[in-house]
Amino acid sequence: ETCQLYVRHIESGEEWELRDPKSGESTASETDLLECDGSVVWNDESDSLYYVVMDDTHRPYRLYRRQIFDADGQWIDAKNRREDDQLLLEEKDELFNLRISKSFDGKYLFVRCSSKESSEIHYIDLRPDEHDEDTTSSNREKLAGTNLVCIAKRRPKVLYRVTHCRGHWLVQTNIGGLPNLSLKSCRVGETGMESWKDVLGSDAGTPLFDGGHERSLDGVTVFNPKTENAFPSPFAHAVVTGREGG
Repeated sequence: ETCQLYVRHIESGEEWELRDPKSGESTASETDLLECDGSVVWNDESDSLYYVVMDDTHRPYRLYRRQIFDADGQWIDAKNRREDDQLLLEEKDELFNLRISKSFDGKYLFVRCSSKESSEIHYIDLRPDEHDEDTTSSNREKLAGTNLVCIAKRRPKVLYRVTHCRGHWLVQTNIGGLPNLSLKSCRVGETGMESWKDVLGSDAGTPLFDGGHERSLDGVTVFNPKTENAFPSPFAHAVVTGREGG
C-alpha cells in the first residue's frame, strides 16, 4: 500500500499537498505527489516531518526529513524551498524493513530496521535541550549534537524493542535464544547489547521477566505525568502486559 501526504491546519482547515522533491515546482499532476509508506512523525516544533519511502518492491527502506514551515509558521512551497529533503537512513538489506514511531512521551523518534528474526533500532532526540535527570553528564555530552544514534547493532536471531523511561531504555528482547521476551534496561546514550541489564523484581534478586516459559512479556507502556507546574513528575509508572502460567 502506498500513501500520499497532505497537511491540514486544524483551526483554519487549509490544506497543502506534499510534492515529490524530484518534481521541482508544484504542479497539478497527481504523479508529482509525495508517496510514502504511511509512517509519518512530526518533530517537536511541528515544522518538519519525518517520513519513510518504499523501493520498487514496496519495501520501506529510506527515512527522510522535510521542513515544511518556516520560522514564521508559513508553508514552504516547492518554489521557495531552499534545501532538499534530508536522507537520514537507508536500509540496504532487502530482508529488512524500516519503520518509524515516537516514544510515548514524545521525546524520541524511533527508527526500527527489522526482519522476521532480527532487529536494530536507531533514535533521534526530538528535545535535545530537555535532559533526563537520570542521564549521566558524560552521556549528555555524548548526545550533544548527535542526530541518529543506534541503540544496539543487529545480531542474527536477536529481536528487541525499547521504551523510554526517565533516561533509561526498557528493552524487551529474546537475546540468548529465549522462548519469550525478557525485560532489560540501560541508560540512554549507552550503546550495544552488552550494556543491557536485567530488570529485577521487588526482591531485587530475580529478573522480573527472564524470557522463560512461565511468564511471557507482550508490551511495556511508561507514564510520566506532569506536575501542576507542567514539569515532569519525579515518579514514573509502567504498565506491563503479558501472561503467566499458561
